[in-house]
Amino acid sequence: MSRARRPPAAAAILRELKRRRNPAQAAVLRRFFKTGPGEYGEGDEFWGLKVPQVRAALARFPEVPLAVAGELLDSAVHEARFFAVAALVRAYARGDAAARARIFDFYLSRTARINNWDLVDAARRGSWGGNCRRAAAGACWGVWRPRRRFGTGGSRWWPRWSTSGGAIAPTRTGWRSGCWTIPRT
Repeated sequence: MSRARRPPAAAAILRELKRRRNPAQAAVLRRFFKTGPGEYGEGDEFWGLKVPQVRAALARFPEVPLAVAGELLDSAVHEARFFAVAALVRAYARGDAAARARIFDFYLSRTARINNWDLVDAARRGSWGGNCRRAAAGACWGVWRPRRRFGTGGSRWWPRWSTSGGAIAPTRTGWRSGCWTIPRT
């Protein structure tokens, strides 16, 4: 009789990520991701993991429930949030229409924690835009609001860049209505 595999707890995932930490690389990442006072990554903690290391840790956990992903997104540790986003993208790719809708809604409810360019890039791999079909025209574009002013001179490019990935799936599937209409900020 085989035992069913229990979903992981956030603590087990954090232990796995922490086991791979690299303090020297963490110092480099803190500078690279601008975590100093007043910078866009202020408050983020880094354990010094590179993307392949986070993905290797993800491979050890075949199923990550939304509740666990939510706990990881609440973490101050950047790599934990990256893990959560990668887990959401993986679950979205494997899920049926109902699961994709749940994951997409969860993702939209947590965008405040997906707050750095590499997290946005990782999320864009999920091609969330396919779910825009079930939303009112343009609704997907309105979810990204700048939390701070990014770039020199208070540039507001962040919301536009982070939503541009939403157009990938609709254009691949032939659904184009409203894909390129991004509201001015």
